[in-house]
Amino acid sequence: MDPQVVANGFMADIQDEVGRTLSLVAPPVQFDGARYETRRAPRHGEHTDEVLAEVGYDMDEIIKLKIDGAIH
Repeated sequence: MDPQVVANGFMADIQDEVGRTLSLVAPPVQFDGARYETRRAPRHGEHTDEVLAEVGYDMDEIIKLKIDGAIH
């Protein structure tokens, strides 16, 4: 890796879901001089319960969808 890239903060180290450290290219976006926070992508289905609750499903309906295999 080019030392200048590291020195300018163009790489970011993040932890994945199993605790490994990954070195990723940092987003070039800056707001008021502050860089965007680099973070891992969500796991498959990680926010399903929250999203369904937000649109009006109650926990019993979400559990039924899981039992029926409609969601994970």
